[in-house]
Amino acid sequence: MAESLFDAQGRRIPYSGMRVHNQVSRQYFRLLQPAVDYAAIYARIVKHLCLSDPPVSADQFAEVCTGILDGVRADAALAGLLCGVHVPFLCPQVSPESGWSEDLRPFLEAVNSAYVERFPEFDFINLCPGKPDSRAVLAEGSRYEQFESARQVGPVAGFYFPNCLAEYDVASQRRQMDTLPLHAGSATIVLSGVVDAASALIGSPDLLWNDHKYPHHLCLSALEQPGDNIVYTFEAYGHNLRFRHRSIYLTPEVTQLSEQWAGGLTMFVSLP
Repeated sequence: MAESLFDAQGRRIPYSGMRVHNQVSRQYFRLLQPAVDYAAIYARIVKHLCLSDPPVSADQFAEVCTGILDGVRADAALAGLLCGVHVPFLCPQVSPESGWSEDLRPFLEAVNSAYVERFPEFDFINLCPGKPDSRAVLAEGSRYEQFESARQVGPVAGFYFPNCLAEYDVASQRRQMDTLPLHAGSATIVLSGVVDAASALIGSPDLLWNDHKYPHHLCLSALEQPGDNIVYTFEAYGHNLRFRHRSIYLTPEVTQLSEQWAGGLTMFVSLP
């Protein structure tokens, strides 16, 4: 039997060469598992992304998502992922001509409307409007080009595992992809980026809500901005939600290694 790559909390087990804050997490920063109510998640995404002609029905969305989980469950090396937080998402097709900022804008607007609808006394703010800009590129080894290519052909659905790379520095989040399989069943595995995480937050706006523990800063590490040395994040400020970017450097020579930072994995399939 293959050895599990994930621990009892769904966190990737660090291996030699990984730079992590703790080899075994003390769970000081934590996300809570939102309810996986496929019909409700589907309805929020369709509503807030203004999908007047949804690519699939609610039942089809649920069937695709449960199929992804079955594929993960059947893989002994990956099954531990399901011990951690995981939320489904749906993304419509995108034009190949769309720039990063143009592509992301409707998703961030939908994150805002979904979050305020769920928590009307709080807010969402995009602290870096106009970014990612044209300089943004896909991080080497992230595999995110497969997600982007699939979206240019048609809609995709999948699962976002937001903190399975908790306490890894950004370089290690990217480098550990070399040791993961490309597929789990019919789903493709990539390092998480901005659009998939945003769609997941639209469907599950309480993803970063935790009244008892500080939640992670969700690093969207599949995207990088050459020359700026930043990572894009979704973060909670109290009970308010923010999209921002942070420097990956603690000092000019040393990169950040934060117990609060968490990278994620995304599994997706193309929809018929």
